Amino acid sequence: MYSCHGLQNNNTYAKINLQNNKIGDIGIEYLASALKDNKTLETLMLGHNKITDQGAQKVAEILHYNTTLMTLDLRNNPIGDNGVQFLAEALKRNASLLTLQLSNKPADYEHDRWFMRYYMKLTSAQSDTSPVYITDKGAQYLAMALIYNKALIHLDLEYNQIEDDGAKHFAKALRQNTTLSILNLQKNGVDNNGALHLYDALQTNTTLSRIYLKNNPGALCAIIEAMHQVEFDRTLTKLELQNSKIGDIEVKFLVSVLRQNKTVTTLNLENNYVGDNGAKYLAGLLMKNTVLTTLNLKGNSIRNDGAHYLCDALLTLSTLNFQNNAIEDREAQYLANVLHKNTTLQGLNLQHNYIWDAGAELIANLIQNNPTLRKLELKGNPGSLCFFVKVAHRLQHDKAFTTLKLDNRKISDKEAEYFAETLKTNNTLTELSLQNNDISNDAMACIADAIISNTKLLRLTLNREWRIFHLIISTVLKLRTDKTIFILDFRNKQIGDGGIQVLAKMLCTNTTVTTLHLENNQIGGNGVAHLANSLKINKTLTILNLQYNMIGDNGVRHLVDALSINTTLLQLNLRNNQIGDDGADYLAKLIQNNRTITTLTLGHNQIGDEGIQHLIETLQENKTLTHVDLSGNKITDSGAQNIAQLLQHNTVNKYSHYSLSR
Repeated sequence: MYSCHGLQNNNTYAKINLQNNKIGDIGIEYLASALKDNKTLETLMLGHNKITDQGAQKVAEILHYNTTLMTLDLRNNPIGDNGVQFLAEALKRNASLLTLQLSNKPADYEHDRWFMRYYMKLTSAQSDTSPVYITDKGAQYLAMALIYNKALIHLDLEYNQIEDDGAKHFAKALRQNTTLSILNLQKNGVDNNGALHLYDALQTNTTLSRIYLKNNPGALCAIIEAMHQVEFDRTLTKLELQNSKIGDIEVKFLVSVLRQNKTVTTLNLENNYVGDNGAKYLAGLLMKNTVLTTLNLKGNSIRNDGAHYLCDALLTLSTLNFQNNAIEDREAQYLANVLHKNTTLQGLNLQHNYIWDAGAELIANLIQNNPTLRKLELKGNPGSLCFFVKVAHRLQHDKAFTTLKLDNRKISDKEAEYFAETLKTNNTLTELSLQNNDISNDAMACIADAIISNTKLLRLTLNREWRIFHLIISTVLKLRTDKTIFILDFRNKQIGDGGIQVLAKMLCTNTTVTTLHLENNQIGGNGVAHLANSLKINKTLTILNLQYNMIGDNGVRHLVDALSINTTLLQLNLRNNQIGDDGADYLAKLIQNNRTITTLTLGHNQIGDEGIQHLIETLQENKTLTHVDLSGNKITDSGAQNIAQLLQHNTVNKYSHYSLSR
């Protein structure tokens, strides 16, 4: 009470802030008595107190007499329609108040909790502790006041229970009021009918710059707010309409305004109810509007047809978000066809749709041929290939992408093949992890082959079961930085045909290794075929040891074919490799044509007299071979006789070692 007497006699205070106290109607009566004749007060903040309709009557007395107050904050007080009636009567004659805040947003409540409470409102009498809201009746009082008031520019009624009738009253007032600039009706109960009345009034009102209608039951509310904002604000670049219950009809309203707009570049319609028809309206907009560059349609109901419409209209759009819709492979194909020649779209989000591997492959082709698309999102689609298409796209465009972890996945052969093709041409990745993967031998060989082709990768992490691939690839990676390694020893490592395929790839480009040990590695004819292809290219390997494998006659054929081209290999060890007479026949051709090999080890194979005959016929003319080991074969007396004749009549070579022991 003593403070109020001080206010009555004090003419210096311009602002009084009494928010978040427990001031009730009696306290307000004291304040009102003190402030009636105050000549300096401009701002009075009484939000979050316990002022009821009775207290609002005393606040109204301040407005009757005070001529300096410009801002009055009564937020979160239990003031209902009766209290608003007192305030409205005072507003009719007040010429100084610019801002009146009557919102009821509880400080400790989330919007969803409030919205649920609104729709569960009871018809029973409210208790003393129940929230009190302004309804259509209170809106009618305030609307009538706005017809007469010539000063108020900001009226905040957020979080009340104003419905269509209240909106109609405000619409009537807006047709006559010429001063109100901001009207906040968010989170009330306005439906489409009330929203349309407001929209009609806005067509003639030239002073209201912002009307807030979001989070009302009517989907048109958010649209009308946006439409008015677009028409009034010539600097607006982003239009945020997410979570606004907007359907196809509402989109049609919005498009009618945006068609001529020259400022809005971003339209966010995330989490609404836009379907194919709405997408069609938006496509029509994009065909004529050249300013809009970003369109967010995440979480709507757009299917293939709607996506089809939008794809046809991608003329200037740079970012398109289709996340959480219903797009399938068919539309992915159409999208790929359209974007094949598109030069504007830089970001495309297709996460959480219904794209399978077939659609992912089509999008993959798009990536290869479209240099403009810089960001692609495919997460959450049923096709497992989608993930690798996303990885490939990022590897293609993100130059800072140096580490890739593909752990704990089930990588199919198709996925591995696609990833391998990407890896072959990538020049940024330096580390790759493939731990705990379910992957076949063929898939692993495919990836390993790509790693060998990739000249930038320096580090690889694999499962234990892939120790052979890890060993080979790690060796290859080490060879890239260490140029002093001349001998590779892979004896007894169970490399097999898959491992030799990877190693052979390395030999095609390596220029330092001169000796390669591959003894006892279960290498068969198929593996030797890969090795043979590398020998056609390699120019440094001089010693190759393949003893104790299973290359057989067919494998020998591949080697002979390669060594007819190779001019650097000096020593070849094929001991214990299941080589028979046919293999000896192939080797005879090698001896006849090759002029560099000096040592040929063929011990403990299955070469008989017929095979020896083939060899002898060519050995007579060979001038370079000085060491031949034929021990442990199936040579009989007849074969030995032929060898003896060779040694007796040979005038070309002086054999330093010729082994025939059994």
